[in-house]
Amino acid sequence: MDFQLTDEHRMIQATVREFATKEILPRAAALDHSPTFPAEIIQKAAALGLMGMIVPERYGGAGVDAVGYVLVHEELARASAGVQTIITVNNSLVCDPIVYFGTEEQKRRYLPRLCSGASLGCYCLTEPAHGSDAMSLQASARRDGGEWSLRGTKVFVTNGVEADVCIVYARTGPEPGARGISKETRHQVFLHG
Repeated sequence: MDFQLTDEHRMIQATVREFATKEILPRAAALDHSPTFPAEIIQKAAALGLMGMIVPERYGGAGVDAVGYVLVHEELARASAGVQTIITVNNSLVCDPIVYFGTEEQKRRYLPRLCSGASLGCYCLTEPAHGSDAMSLQASARRDGGEWSLRGTKVFVTNGVEADVCIVYARTGPEPGARGISKETRHQVFLHG
């Protein structure tokens, strides 16, 4: 197995290293001590294709492979773990479920906006009584005509204050554990935005 970076990987790494060094690192300490969302940095990251790295190009993403994705996050985290977290949540916890489990209409509607920075995503998993134990979800989703009705409480929603697209994890059946998280959730991504 060849563990050498490709020319494309090295270009991605160098580009993001320069971006992180010039745009993020000088502001990182101030961001760590401020409740201010780094909107300008996130827009510049979007312009570089960092908000939809693993999304296929046909939906507005960069189509970066796993190695390129890791290299980007190493460089971002070197400058600011907070900024890196905002970007990784949008990529791995919002775009990724839409790519793999969303309907074609959802992919066309949400992914281009998330990749371009026009929208920011968050995911709603953690609950007050059960933390991030997905098998213990108490929030529920029920069909109400052609729509889903959500009931429950979520906490620690990374990107939540700024996000306008939300992936919500909810129980669709009464059975405890994994059985109550029905197969329907594998085919329907609960989105708000």
